[in-house]
Amino acid sequence: MQTGHPEFPVHCRVRRAARASAARLLACLVAAGCTAAEPPGTSGVTTADSAGVAILRVAGDLDALPAIESPSTVSLAGAPDDLYEGNPQPALALADGRLLLSDGRSAIGVYGADGAYTGTMARAGRGPGEFTSVGPWWRGAGDSVWLADHGTRRLTLFAPDLSYVRDLPMPPSSNTGGVSVVGGLGGDTTAVVGFTYTDRRAQAPGRYTDSVAVGIWRKGADSVGVLSPRPYTESAIYPAGSTPEGWGPLPFGNNAAFLTYGRCTVYGFSDRWEFLVEAPGADGALRPVAIIRAPGSAPAVVNDSIREWYIRTTAASFRSPPIAAQMEKAMRDHAVFPATVSHFARVFASRDGLLWVQRYRGASVDVEDSWTVVDVGGARAWRLRVPARARLLAVDSARALIAVRDADDLETQHWWSLPAAAGSAMLPACRPD
Repeated sequence: MQTGHPEFPVHCRVRRAARASAARLLACLVAAGCTAAEPPGTSGVTTADSAGVAILRVAGDLDALPAIESPSTVSLAGAPDDLYEGNPQPALALADGRLLLSDGRSAIGVYGADGAYTGTMARAGRGPGEFTSVGPWWRGAGDSVWLADHGTRRLTLFAPDLSYVRDLPMPPSSNTGGVSVVGGLGGDTTAVVGFTYTDRRAQAPGRYTDSVAVGIWRKGADSVGVLSPRPYTESAIYPAGSTPEGWGPLPFGNNAAFLTYGRCTVYGFSDRWEFLVEAPGADGALRPVAIIRAPGSAPAVVNDSIREWYIRTTAASFRSPPIAAQMEKAMRDHAVFPATVSHFARVFASRDGLLWVQRYRGASVDVEDSWTVVDVGGARAWRLRVPARARLLAVDSARALIAVRDADDLETQHWWSLPAAAGSAMLPACRPD
């Protein structure tokens, strides 16, 4: 396992972006399924519940899973030092080995399979083929790219050579709700999340729940429709005197996930280490494909030291001292902490069907990171450890894009080869386009 290499070329100067985490807490009710006993020497077992939904149970002791070793790295290099003015985070790996790396706003750098910078993709703006912000993006047929821009409220399709093809309008939003595009499925459908917000201006402060519907959108339709939605909830705290936007998600309760790979959708929720995988059938309706769970993964109890650590490290992530002080005061005055830390933080899905689940490590990157890698189709699982001051940006088959930050806040990005995770097979219903 690599622990950081000072000889890696420094090609991108990065500072922590001054923005708070705004991921939503989603709670999902999943039908309970029975699981068979785990055979000796395996990390899980696939069986089915009464509805025919496959059950994959990951070993309860995630630290005991076999480790993925990284014998070699490929460093991203050659980009101008000022290409990324913010915090490079959204990344998209293409099937031919190319990588698209963005700061989420005005820059998308293109890198070859060898890690060499080859130029930029599109440009900032509101014209055809331009964008104002990089929202969700995904690989379409071949190596075409769909990019959702919530600033211009449109989806843009780029050809495999990354040239502009066409735009599709996204549905209008309002103060009381809207639809957010979150990923691509198969054929002419896209995964969407619809939100309905409650007007709290005339209500007492406290905890409120908004309705969230997850479904699919047929891109070719004249009007956007969320088909066969699944009900979810979003819980947040709204202190006295706040605007309708309020304080935001609960600390440690903002770690839900909704993402796609191939024609599958993956839902994650933070009350336990469990995920529901669904895919649209021939009629467009979402149907359960698999449930993945790690029942032995116990969350940590939130005590005074954890609360203090969370407040201080979250506030310290803001570069502006006045903003950091305001954030610290707001958290001390208004934040309501749950009894336990969530089981997981982020979730990735690679195109070959590997599910990557990050153990919660808090607001700081100065501690070691731990990921559980689950082969959905083969009932196998591994663990990957990422050193302190590093973060995982993207996954693709047997590679992981790791960003390493040094003491001067300079960040470099590198592909880690992960041969132990190669060759996984997906569930038949989840094959990519």
